Formats: sequence, structure tokens, C-alpha cells
Amino acid sequence: MVWGPPVWAARGATALRAARLALRDRRPAAAVLAARELAFAVEQRRGFPLPARWVRVGGRAFLDPTIPGSPSPAFDRFLEGELERISPTGSGRPPLHLAILAVTRRCPLRCQHCSDWDLLGAEEALPVGEIVGIAQALSGLGVCHLELTGGEPMLRLDAVEAVARSLGPRVDVWVLTSGVGLDPRSAGRLREAGVVGTMVSLDHWDPARHDAFRGVKGTFARATEGARAAAAAGLVVALSLTATRGIHADDLARLVRLGRDLGVGFLRILEPRAVGRWAGQDVTLRPQEVDLLMRFARTTNSRASDLPIVELPALTQRTVGCFGAGDRYLFVDAEGAVHACPFCRAPAGSALGGGLPDAVARLRARGCHAFPDASPVRIGWAAAGAVAATPSAPSPTVPS
Repeated sequence: MVWGPPVWAARGATALRAARLALRDRRPAAAVLAARELAFAVEQRRGFPLPARWVRVGGRAFLDPTIPGSPSPAFDRFLEGELERISPTGSGRPPLHLAILAVTRRCPLRCQHCSDWDLLGAEEALPVGEIVGIAQALSGLGVCHLELTGGEPMLRLDAVEAVARSLGPRVDVWVLTSGVGLDPRSAGRLREAGVVGTMVSLDHWDPARHDAFRGVKGTFARATEGARAAAAAGLVVALSLTATRGIHADDLARLVRLGRDLGVGFLRILEPRAVGRWAGQDVTLRPQEVDLLMRFARTTNSRASDLPIVELPALTQRTVGCFGAGDRYLFVDAEGAVHACPFCRAPAGSALGGGLPDAVARLRARGCHAFPDASPVRIGWAAAGAVAATPSAPSPTVPS
């Protein structure tokens, strides 16, 4: 974790790199304006302030677990995509940025919140070659950050390795895992194949409560040991928490401290959705719980410390709008069907047989139904102007 002058230097290098990339396809005046907006209006487009610290792994700086680390070819592609949104050079829609791709239907857990509950099975729907083909097609549409999920993707390590090797440095590949199958040996294989990071699910600091939520005893130990192994192997490591009703500030403080002790760089906090195993249930967080999460993320990220950076998609969704539904990202399930995101299931088409571009177009036409006030595609100051002011409130306790 770095803060202070190293972060300022990284931001300056990003601005300079953006200017150079902008000059490739734009006149000097337009290039300067586009690079300036990218560098200085990023907080308006994200909907919340940049963190005061960055994660440094393997000579690369990571601002967010969904943005490629810099410097790298993948980060250059991310910058080019953002520049295209700010100052378009063509008549087409801006490129995708991120995709979530399921590589397996298998999982040994019985998680309370599983969004894939109805799709889990013992047989795989797609061979490795077709999964690789989907990943390459996503890259062709601009994806520079790819998250591999399942089921449990570590149960299909051969597919994970094949995808990472096929994409190379133009795409940062992450694995979203419960920790099952993640150990020093498999973490080394991930790193050797070119995987950049792992997102390990950890839904409570208390082992018994985490195991109960995941439906299998010993899951907490596998998750924490897997996170340590991934960090030791040189991977960027994040924890993923699904916040549920009744969550307290102390729970967040304990979990973020645990992440620091495990060598974790990020903590992703997701809100519950009534899909999959939770379909038909009222699991939506109450206003005070949403407020707690938002204040915790803002306060934790504003300080120079060795704590993990908090990623809270709700901050963006509630201020700028959702980036799913083919705007910046989408989800492809283990059968190749294309959806707005893992929690908004309504197939827009298939990623197989060359159908991905049409599916993306359908998603963009639909927009996000969970956050209907969001424009299907936000470009430049259109996003900045949509930022809503949020009232100030006392900050929750942030651990030191």
C-alpha cells in the first residue's frame, strides 16, 4: 500500500500517458481537453472521490480492483476506452471495460445468497475452447479487465489458465473464488498463467458465522489461507463481502483489519439482491445500512493507511448510475448467455457463434432496470453532471 508522493507521481504519470494516447487519434487541442477531463474529472465520473492510497504489486499501481494496474497494455486500453467516451473518434458506441465470465457450473458450497443457484450442476455446459473464444471476443469489444467466476472457478483451473494465457497482458484477469482450491500451489499456477488478481469471498470476520452463511464448515479457513497464499504468490488480493441486514460498523472495522493482516489490497462490499437462492425474499438493505456502507467507504478511503481500499459499487450506482447492462460491463453465464450483470438476469443473447456484439447492443438499449435513472451510456460530462450531492453525516468508526 502506498500513499503521499508515490500516489501523486502515479496520478501524474497517468495524466501524461493519457495525453500521449489521446494524441494518436485526435488533434492536439481535442487531445489536451480529453486528457485533462480524464485526469481531473475522474471523481465526477466515478461518483465518489479517489482513494488516498493505491495498491502496489509487481511494479504496478492499482487504484481499484476493476481497473487494470499501471503501467501495462491493459491499463493503456482502459485509458483509450475512457478517452473514447470523453472525446469520441468514431461513430460507434464506446468499448466495454469489464466483463464477468462464468467458467463452471460446479461448486461445493451452499451459500445463502448464491445467484447461480438454479444453474449449478455436475456437468459443464461449455468446453474450455468455447470459454476461451468468449473471452477473446470480449477482449475484441474492448474488455481490459476480466473476472472469472462460477460456480467455483478454482474447480476448473485448466479453463482459468487457458483464458489467462490466451489474453496475455492486454487484459487483466482476476479470479472470483470462495477460497476452495486456492493454495500455494494453485496460486503459483495462476500467477504463472498470467492471472493478475484474486477476489476471495469473506462474508464475516467470525469463522462460525461465515461458514454458516456459506453452508460448509471450514470455508473461513480455506478463504483466509487462500488469500494469504495468493498474496505470497504475487497476486493482487481483494476480499468480497455481501453485506446483509443487521451489519454494524464494528463488523466492517474488524473485516478491514483482517484484510490488512492477510495482505489484502481491496475490500469489495456488495449489496444483497433477491435473485438465485434469495429469489422472492426481502433482502434489501435498509436505508441506515446503506448509509453506513457509503460513509464507511468514503471515510476509510480518504485516509493514508495500510488498510485495504474499499470498493463499494453502490456509491457509483446511487450517484452516477450503474455501469452494467453493456455500458462498461456485462456478465456471461456458464452456458454462454449474456446478462446485464450477475444480479440482473435476463438473457440478451448468446456470446457463442459470433452473437456477442448483438447481445451487447440489446443490453445497451435496455439499460439498467435496477437503477433506471441511469443513462444507458454515459460519456464525459454527461456523467459528471449526473452526480447528486449527498448529505453529510457522522462517519462510522474507522480502524487504525
